[in-house]
This record gives sequence, C-alpha cells and structure tokens, in this order.
Amino acid sequence: MSDDDRPVVGARILLAVYLVLLVWVVLFKTQFSLDDIGSIRSLNLVPFRYETETSWHLREVLDNVVLFIPFGAYLRMAADRIPVATTILVVAVGSLCLELAQYVLAVGASDVTDLITNTVGGALGALAHAALSRFVDRGVLDKVLLIVSGILMGVAVAGALFLIWMN
Repeated sequence: MSDDDRPVVGARILLAVYLVLLVWVVLFKTQFSLDDIGSIRSLNLVPFRYETETSWHLREVLDNVVLFIPFGAYLRMAADRIPVATTILVVAVGSLCLELAQYVLAVGASDVTDLITNTVGGALGALAHAALSRFVDRGVLDKVLLIVSGILMGVAVAGALFLIWMN
C-alpha cells in the first residue's frame, strides 16, 4: 500500500465504524436490549409536522443534521472521485434505508422530516469537505480529518463499550 492510499483506506475504515454507530443510534437509540423491536411504529409523511409541543423538535432537527455531517465528509474522503451531488444522493438513500428499517422493524418513528434533516447534514459534510479541499491540499486535509475523527470515534466507541459493560 502506498502512502497515497493510506488516507483512503483509513477513511473507509472510519466510514464503516461510523455507519455501525449510526445504525445503533438511529435504529436502536443507543439501547442494547432488543425488547422494543416490533413495538414502536409510526409514519409521518408531512415535513416538520408535530402532534405536540414543538420546542424539543428543534433540538431533534439539529441533532439529526449534526449526526449526519460526518456521513457526507467521510464519503468524500473514502471515495475521493465521486462528485458532491452523488455523495449527497448516497446520504439521502442511506437515510431513506434507515427510515424504512425503522418502520419495517417497528423500532421508531419513520419521519420525512428526519429524511430531510439527515440529508441536509450529509450535504453540509460533503460541501464543507469540498470547500476545504479548495484551500487545503486534499491529502493533508484528509490526514488531519482522519486523525481528529479517529480520536473522536475512539472516544465514541469507548463510550459505547462502557455502556455495554455497565448493562
């Protein structure tokens, strides 16, 4: 493996770990018990419509955007030749798959608002990476992002393992 390939391989590993954590957060809400599978199912096809008081929904919208920013950035790092628009499409399809899985498995609310906000988050990640690539050498940028993301991902995995150990 050449030195030029290392950031791409590292980004692919980081993307894989991120996707595992993303599925755990989105589908299982960071729970370890499978007791709730098949007991929670709802579908909302009207964007930004809420049945109850809405102050906490802004937090949920922002959480979804932030949670999916790495998806777009990691995809750009892992598949360095795909256009930004394709990256955004992959994020949207991935988000749709997660929403469908929530509905099929009855593990949460399938919501078009989530699909929109998840896609916006992924788009922000992809666009931020593309914009930074214009000003910083792509190899240097990806190495720095890998190091910072690797540290943050390590903390997230350690936290998840701690939660598993505590249960």
